Amino acid sequence: MRLFFIIVFFFFASTAESQQLAPAKMIAEQEIQCPANETIAVKDLFFCILEIDAKIDEKQWLEYLVKSLELDSLSMNIIPSGTYQVIAQFIIDTSGKISEIGIVSNPCYGLGKRVTKSLSAYPGCWVPAERNGRKIKAFRRQVITFIVGEEEACSEIKMELTL
Repeated sequence: MRLFFIIVFFFFASTAESQQLAPAKMIAEQEIQCPANETIAVKDLFFCILEIDAKIDEKQWLEYLVKSLELDSLSMNIIPSGTYQVIAQFIIDTSGKISEIGIVSNPCYGLGKRVTKSLSAYPGCWVPAERNGRKIKAFRRQVITFIVGEEEACSEIKMELTL
């Protein structure tokens, strides 16, 4: 029985070895210049995925957030002094509008709700992201740090746009 399996194994091995494969086109490793000025080294296959990220005028965006998230005197009296960080995530849809706002980190005192309200009320539009010439949805995360001090003059808001 073992002899039978050994003979069958060698038969299949020799037949598979003797078969000729259709010649495949081999493309040597080369560098391709993509439209986004990204050079990609490829082997046997090459393609370019051109992805343009969603954009906004950062100065205008930060000015809007600082103005709309400014804490009033009532909030300043309620919130104890300290540093509070709110992390919001949202989607920029294909028309450039902000949607699907979610708060990842909320230190309470109504700061998360205030950030959500401010983001959803943004009057401007983002330039939507693109992939291969098609507009696509893009995910963004915005970190907002509230620094509340004993005096009203100490309160400030720090913003960080995480792309």
